Amino acid sequence: MFTTKLGKLIVVDDETDTLTPLCDLFSEWGYEVKGFTSGEEALKALKDKDCDLLLTDLVMPEMDGIEVMKAAMEIDPLLVCIIITGQGTIQTAVEAMKTGAFDYILKPMDWKILKTVLSRAMEVRRLRKSEKKYRTIVEDQTELVCRFLPGEILTFVNDAYCRYFNKKQEELLGQSFMTLIPEEDRDKVRKHLTLLSPESPVSTYEHRVISPGGEIRWHHWTNRVFFDEKGNIIGYQSVGCDITERKKAEDRLRESEEQYRELVENINDIIYFVDSNGVITYISPPVKAELGYDPSEIIGRNFNEFIHKEDLQRTIKQFEKILSGHIEPSEYRIMTKSGGVRWVHTSSRSVYKDNVAVGFQGVMTDITERKLAEKALKASEEKYRLLIENANEAIIVAQDRMLKFTNLKTSEFTGYSEKELTSIPFEHFIHPDDRESVLKNHTKRLRGEKIPDIYSFRIVDKDSNIKWMNISAVLITWEGRPASLNFLSDITERKKAEQELRASEERFRSLADATFEGIVFHKEGILLRANNQFYKIYGYKPDELIGKNIIQILVAHESRAFMIKQIIGGETGPYESIGLRKDGTRFPVEIRARQMELGGQKIRVATVIDISEHKQREEQLKKSYKKLRDLASRLSEVEEAERKQLAQELHDQVGQNLTALGINLNILPSLLPAKYKTKINARIKDMHILLENTVDSIRNVMAELRPSVLDDYGLMAAIRWYSEKFSSRTNMAVEVHGKEPSPRLVTLEETTLFRIIQEALTNAAKHSRASKIKISFSKTKDVIKLIISDNGTGFNPETVYKMKKQTVWGLSTIKERADAMGGELQIKSAPGKGTKIIVEIKR
Repeated sequence: MFTTKLGKLIVVDDETDTLTPLCDLFSEWGYEVKGFTSGEEALKALKDKDCDLLLTDLVMPEMDGIEVMKAAMEIDPLLVCIIITGQGTIQTAVEAMKTGAFDYILKPMDWKILKTVLSRAMEVRRLRKSEKKYRTIVEDQTELVCRFLPGEILTFVNDAYCRYFNKKQEELLGQSFMTLIPEEDRDKVRKHLTLLSPESPVSTYEHRVISPGGEIRWHHWTNRVFFDEKGNIIGYQSVGCDITERKKAEDRLRESEEQYRELVENINDIIYFVDSNGVITYISPPVKAELGYDPSEIIGRNFNEFIHKEDLQRTIKQFEKILSGHIEPSEYRIMTKSGGVRWVHTSSRSVYKDNVAVGFQGVMTDITERKLAEKALKASEEKYRLLIENANEAIIVAQDRMLKFTNLKTSEFTGYSEKELTSIPFEHFIHPDDRESVLKNHTKRLRGEKIPDIYSFRIVDKDSNIKWMNISAVLITWEGRPASLNFLSDITERKKAEQELRASEERFRSLADATFEGIVFHKEGILLRANNQFYKIYGYKPDELIGKNIIQILVAHESRAFMIKQIIGGETGPYESIGLRKDGTRFPVEIRARQMELGGQKIRVATVIDISEHKQREEQLKKSYKKLRDLASRLSEVEEAERKQLAQELHDQVGQNLTALGINLNILPSLLPAKYKTKINARIKDMHILLENTVDSIRNVMAELRPSVLDDYGLMAAIRWYSEKFSSRTNMAVEVHGKEPSPRLVTLEETTLFRIIQEALTNAAKHSRASKIKISFSKTKDVIKLIISDNGTGFNPETVYKMKKQTVWGLSTIKERADAMGGELQIKSAPGKGTKIIVEIKR
């Protein structure tokens, strides 16, 4: 009869010289030991009495160690077996491990190693005994469960693990799980495992695996390390699930995340940014509700001021890992403004600038309630917490339309306590529209009929919120009767995102189809999609263009090289091209485009407008404008001809008459009687003065109508003559710069430029209050340039044309005269800075 000490051992070795000292040594270490020289005797003792460990020699004459081990494990499946080998090879020992051995010891034995192996083996024995109650859940759940030694050798895999990798247990046990991971990811996984410690024994990690078909898929694993009493690692346990679809969904979500930025800004979780010195540079408004601080009270302070002192060093180390590029969630306590303590979960990643980490950003979630619930459950659920509570899904056992078992995640999803969940039929929690189908599937599963492995339905939580759940279930036996083991994931947010994405796409499609512009998406000219207007413009149906090179089909030959250049250069436009309709019609189009990324590839989106009518109107306007210019030019010629004719008539007729009148007045006194001379001479003198004034006025009128100096001596002489007259009349100094052009300008050009100067000087006299005016004239082979500037009060050219017409009549006249000659007018002015008028006529 054994008495309980460190453990109960059976040792089998056909050599007494080895068996006896080995049993004595184990007794000294505190184990209860029974030694046997044959396997039959050991098995007989095992049937009579319970035992923890079996140590058996590998090579024995009647019954070898592997046979003994197999027979012993049939008697007690929880027995931990260790193979002792001297004559056999390591490969033989590994084969023994595949059969079910926990470890192997080589002869001659290293007692220190042996003692460590026994300690680990006893820990495994205790774990096997404690897990027996929950093996049904572990073996039948859809999550992958495995255990492995520090050397990465698998010692346990559940059925889900075997099904996923399409291997039998004997093919996996004793092998390194690293063979299932892509080679480039293995060092990262090993590094992650080294970070586990007694202070932080549990962590999660995501990495890639190789599926049986060779496909690379993504897994999420929750890893836990186990230690013996002395702190030595005795093994690891991992629970994992396939997250490939989630990864794909995340990729799709990133593509459209710009559309949902507003959702992120209003998220209830706390978003924060911290620089490399630990200073908080941003924190979102929900921090007020969660911790009592206004963002302004936190920004600019170091994050360690708010972390509970017991968690500070651990948190600093985790943040240092994040800055080094390691991504992992963190949980720690934070002090609120009122002095309270809140547990938070943070997910952070480094922020880089020029390939240098300048800080990190993340999301903080208040998990205080979850932590309190975990603490309350820990005492009663310690035996199965490692597997069940590390699951990311709700785990439920359903039987007789009642819930027989629920985990904490089930309560989180539904809002009901465990007592409430297990006290009423489970259909109460299912949405009324989905109850019939869920009950039907449940009944079929209990009868063993085939139904979908995974499907979705809705539940109604305690607050009457509707949530979408994904369910994966298997048929099990619970307390001797059929039941279903169910794993539920909350996919409400995914459903909402899918619905919003569909709505967004529908809105975009409706908007795109309603526009008058053609909208097209293409990759290097290959059409991906377009709106209805695009097909309408070119006269094609979608199936005639999608997947084809539209540059070769829809662009006229002479414009193709230009279009290819715009696409290669990433030009945004607008630019014009010649389109080609299905019926062969050529027409002008205006294009605006930009580069963008969609589905991981760079594409080009462009808008296309048929500008045929616009071009026609533009051409009509050009013709009308030319007619107006020609008419204005002709009007100026007619006006100058009339002025010249009127001046000539004044000179030839009125001037001669006035001259004759002067001669007669001079003769008149000699013809008068002496007695009347004194009295009439005064009158004649007044008439002479009046006649001279009239002659001067007539000359001035003739000069204004058509100065003879312009016809006789040219433009510059006329400008100087007029400037002198203007200065004497207004007291404004006028400087004239420039040479008489040789050969002289044509009469129309001289006249127009002279009239522009007249109008400009008149405007200056009326409005500028200037003391000085400068006139500059120059002529080259290509251009005639006239500049008139003053130092007056100036004005705002943008607003002057909004004034009444008569106020800007002079400027309008100047512009019309310049336009009539095909010239350009510029007016540069500002309040208090004078005015400059520039006329350029290209020849």
